Amino acid sequence: RKSWEHVKQQGDNKELFMQRGALGETPLHQAVLFANNDPNEDYAIVKDLCSQHEPLRTAQYEENLYKGENVLHIALVRKLPIDLIKFLIQDGPTARKLLQQQATGDFFLNDACDTKKELNFGERPLAFAACTNQRDVFDLLLERAGQLSPPLTKDLLARRTSIGGYSLLHLLVLHSTENRTPRQGDSSEQNVSEFDRVPEEEAGGGELPWYCEMYDHIENTMRKHKDKDFGDLFERMRKTPDEEGHIPLSLAAARGSLKMFNHLMEKRMQTEWRYGPVLCQRLYLEGVDIPLDNQELQGRVGGSNDRLFVSVLEVVVNH
Repeated sequence: RKSWEHVKQQGDNKELFMQRGALGETPLHQAVLFANNDPNEDYAIVKDLCSQHEPLRTAQYEENLYKGENVLHIALVRKLPIDLIKFLIQDGPTARKLLQQQATGDFFLNDACDTKKELNFGERPLAFAACTNQRDVFDLLLERAGQLSPPLTKDLLARRTSIGGYSLLHLLVLHSTENRTPRQGDSSEQNVSEFDRVPEEEAGGGELPWYCEMYDHIENTMRKHKDKDFGDLFERMRKTPDEEGHIPLSLAAARGSLKMFNHLMEKRMQTEWRYGPVLCQRLYLEGVDIPLDNQELQGRVGGSNDRLFVSVLEVVVNH
């Protein structure tokens, strides 16, 4: 804090505050990155920089490793208090830019630090909130987008990643895997070994893991929205394949995420009748198999002419 007071004495030296570091970061990025995650913290440095140097609010990392990351991305990954998130998006034009900016650096897409974990948070802050299990912040960002523009809300929910073509639902499946998610080009042997290494707790019972709860939260939020188009949008997200032809259900099967796969299968079950302990349920096969008369599901993925929708049965056969 003393160092910051000394820097402030430099007055209106705007060039000083706009200088970037070796990774293309600004002083504001650094202030958010190293801020104490403490409810009692006043975040004075962050607030001073935002208030006095407007261009810093929406500045993004410029170098390849963290390219596109903004202060909102950083605050979300660090799970800083929601009051600070509210401060960062209180200005309308700033909030609109922050919510639409994409973090596409190698760190997020290629596991540049060899963590063996899925680091694809979905590029935009709304997806970052979902993939870091922050439902209250997810709701806040969704509400703020709605205040700015209803079409913006739908765009943020429906937007897919530039690499992989993942929707919010795909991303939650990816984060449900214990090991690094195999990517396009990985061999089937690698996929099998990833499946074999799924921890025991993944196949067991117990409470729903966070990624299943977040999936349900997104579904409930969209289906209960006053605009019925949101419910239709969720259905499209549920049926839309990624670049490899996987909808969320078949992606869960391909990645060996048993709890997510079982959860999504259970959501497809519809109870027909119940008599004491006897229960009859109907399982809809959409996505489990490919109905010959369903032209929608047999459509090309992303306009490609050489890749079709991949069903769960195809995943099982191929593995």
